[in-house]
Amino acid sequence: MRRVLAPGYRAIKRGNPRARVVLGGPSLADEAWLHGIYRLGGGGSFDIAAFHDYSGDASILEHARVVKGVLRAHGDARKPVWLGEFGFEEPGTDDVRHAALLEQVLTRPGPIAMAQWYTLRDDYPSTCCPVQVVEEETFGLVTGDLRLKRSYGTLRRLLR
Repeated sequence: MRRVLAPGYRAIKRGNPRARVVLGGPSLADEAWLHGIYRLGGGGSFDIAAFHDYSGDASILEHARVVKGVLRAHGDARKPVWLGEFGFEEPGTDDVRHAALLEQVLTRPGPIAMAQWYTLRDDYPSTCCPVQVVEEETFGLVTGDLRLKRSYGTLRRLLR
């Protein structure tokens, strides 16, 4: 906090006073970690609280409320909560659970001001020399060969 967050915040604001600094939050709504940021004096060194969530269900909304509760407890209820990454793996093009999660996070009431799905396309991490696929990761809204999944249509409809 003292070596990165506070000096980084000051440098960014010196360069552009209107810039918004995002707290590179935890991979879950880590209440103790967030309280620790405040305990160590970092509450004034960010404008947006972000977290990542791969729980894969509507509990993401409750987790966002936890983050908002910490902000509120420290007098920062006006700071927005961003869901920096969310998603889970679901193979195939009929990804009904991906579609349902997008619908829940993007339409139900909650404190999430911005949400980013983890990745657009399924991925195939590989080794090198010779190239070999290590695993298939099916977080995407389109398949690795660019076939649209049901969730792609859901997101498109919601963004209209």
